[in-house]
Amino acid sequence: MRRIILPDAPPAEARGAAGESDVAAALVRAAFIIAYAAMAYVGGGTPLSERVVQTVLLAAAIFDVAILGSHLRRVPVPLLRPLALAVDLALVTSAVWSWDMWSPSHSAAGAWPVVYYLIITMAAIWYSRLGAIIVAVLSSLLYDWATHGVISHTIATEGHGPAFLLIGVTASYIVMARDRERERATQFEHDMSLARHLQKGMFPATIPEIIGLDISVCFHPARSVGGDLYELMAFGRRRLLLAVGDLAGKSVYGLFHLSLLHFCLHRAAHQALEPGELVEVINHDVYDHLQPDSFAALFVADINTALGTLNFANCGHSPPILVKAGAERRAIELMSGGVVIGVIRQPGYRQEQVAFDVGDVLVCATDGVLEARDRKGEEFGTERLLRIVREAEDAGAAALADRIMEAAERFGAGRDGDDRTVVVIRRVAEQASPQD
Repeated sequence: MRRIILPDAPPAEARGAAGESDVAAALVRAAFIIAYAAMAYVGGGTPLSERVVQTVLLAAAIFDVAILGSHLRRVPVPLLRPLALAVDLALVTSAVWSWDMWSPSHSAAGAWPVVYYLIITMAAIWYSRLGAIIVAVLSSLLYDWATHGVISHTIATEGHGPAFLLIGVTASYIVMARDRERERATQFEHDMSLARHLQKGMFPATIPEIIGLDISVCFHPARSVGGDLYELMAFGRRRLLLAVGDLAGKSVYGLFHLSLLHFCLHRAAHQALEPGELVEVINHDVYDHLQPDSFAALFVADINTALGTLNFANCGHSPPILVKAGAERRAIELMSGGVVIGVIRQPGYRQEQVAFDVGDVLVCATDGVLEARDRKGEEFGTERLLRIVREAEDAGAAALADRIMEAAERFGAGRDGDDRTVVVIRRVAEQASPQD
């Protein structure tokens, strides 16, 4: 099994200082000391008059103080846990011996073994199966001696020996199962963290500067690995290639397909192809790999500020909205009738063109935004997004993208079931030098 690399600085428990489980055991020990002292006082104090009992109680109390100091100051205590088990066995055994001797009418047979069970369970937590079995055997011997004066029972067949051994084995298996679950959960989270890092590495490091365009992107990843992809590629200072995609599948397995789509997108983008041709090439390259159970929605646009045009191909993606300048703020949904990438070998994608004038705003949002649901199950939807864009008027691209993302987050009550991506591109008046 592959091991997980832990931080350089080991935890306090690994260095021999008292950890949380040691402090918990110390608190139980302190409660036992107080309870025993109170019982002895109510019973006339006779059990506490024994020198052995007094010595063990005092040693256990001092040991508890030492554990607390070790925990607070992170100071190592040599053989901390073996000493803790030895002190606990001595403490409980002396209590059983003294109480059984001074109060024979109050049989301890029904109550004291439970305390031994706790010690055996703690041994299982600290030392797994072997430690639990050793402490179970010792507990059986000590309990037999404390209640009978001699070791008179066969541990494996009589008295409390079988029960002690059963508790030890059962507790050790429970602890091992818990540790395996914790290791798998830690490994899974480690893999998810790595996958999210790889996904983030597919996004553009910076937003390109294109004359006449104000560009902003908001990306909120889901807790698990998502399938959103966006790309902004500059060709000169007046031309931008925009791609926004959403891949089916939100796992590490889906990340492989996402990286393949990203690679094919980059390779095709440098072939000087129009959006319609570009998505045909991408579909051809990824088709065999996505079959039979995966696909990708993809929107690709070529924005040319010198010509004032936006050429696009939509492959099954939620239609981006182009809000035109002017009093009416007319909205155009950018659809070209294409199916998602990876379901048909020769889909015959169609390219469309619209004017992209000064004051126009293009908003691309993935389904994590548009399909965000409130507690009643209602979707955020295109109409809410459009209302935000129209109310924003002349807000910059960054402010508008933030407003949309915040509105979707509030609407979805902070649920992170899917990645959320918003790309906003506003056409602004050019302030370029003559050579541009």
